[in-house]
Amino acid sequence: MLHQLTNYLISKADYLNANMYGLVLKGGLKNDEKSIHSLFRIYLQYLNQKAAKTLQLIAALKWCVSLQQ
Repeated sequence: MLHQLTNYLISKADYLNANMYGLVLKGGLKNDEKSIHSLFRIYLQYLNQKAAKTLQLIAALKWCVSLQQ
């Protein structure tokens, strides 16, 4: 499971890749609870980053619509 999760996470955005490669290069990925916790923490940071970008896009679209009214 750890191998599949790692491959999935490595396939994500640049921010996530940088963090994942950092873990891999440090030899920090083991099949233990600490490594899995680190992977999920990085993935949650990635999701937060994506959510922030989505909210910025929504705000920009609302602003554009308000200009046309």
